[in-house]
Amino acid sequence: MKITKLTGNQVIKIFNPKLTDKIVEDKEFFLIEVNEFKLVFEEVPAEDDMYLILRNNDFTSGSGPMVFHKISKSLIGAIEYIMKQSGIFGSKQYITTNVGVNINGGPYAYTYFNSYDIKVIKSNDIIA
Repeated sequence: MKITKLTGNQVIKIFNPKLTDKIVEDKEFFLIEVNEFKLVFEEVPAEDDMYLILRNNDFTSGSGPMVFHKISKSLIGAIEYIMKQSGIFGSKQYITTNVGVNINGGPYAYTYFNSYDIKVIKSNDIIA
């Protein structure tokens, strides 16, 4: 797993270069490369963090809430599990990164799947 600390401007240049001149205030992101997958997080996951897998509760139109599905001890495990699942209406699974600049000139970036999501759970947030 390769982790690269990037500014919002750098993330925008990688995923949507036409927006770079619109950034007014910058922030940090982390580009995480796992095998052939690239994900963007606002915080770098620690070694002992876990990964919450959420899935859309409505596989007909995709408008349902995201609900708890599984927990993975590794990011690659979570990604590989999701990539084996079908999406809305049985469609093919995909991973994509959405980037942009909000109305205040701040960059945003996040990675999502077809009706699934991964959230990092910090180890100190887990109740034993």
